[in-house]
Amino acid sequence: MPTHPFTRLAILAHAAPTSELWILVEESILAVISGAVGPDVPLALLILSLAPSPSDATRAPVTALRTIALAHSVGQMMGWDAMSEIWHQSRLIMLPEWSSRLDQVLLWETVKNRYNM
Repeated sequence: MPTHPFTRLAILAHAAPTSELWILVEESILAVISGAVGPDVPLALLILSLAPSPSDATRAPVTALRTIALAHSVGQMMGWDAMSEIWHQSRLIMLPEWSSRLDQVLLWETVKNRYNM
């Protein structure tokens, strides 16, 4: 179970999209744009890019393109692109200390693929 509040909010917004939740999502996205980033933020943004917009929206909903582009930018700022390249071009996959990064590499590849769609 994810522990980061933004990731939990993204899951709730995906499962039950309401205007009230999406107001919180928009505020969280503004915090991300302001620089409040961490390793859980790209996952939350990926989930939001797949979420339906609320049917009772009073404002223009956050778009999938905006959230996945932000996830891509955050991942690049955190150096995930370089980490992924190192992972692919070497035999680090065999080292036990790199096995913990497998989830991060897979998440990054998912974000990149969704961004390039």
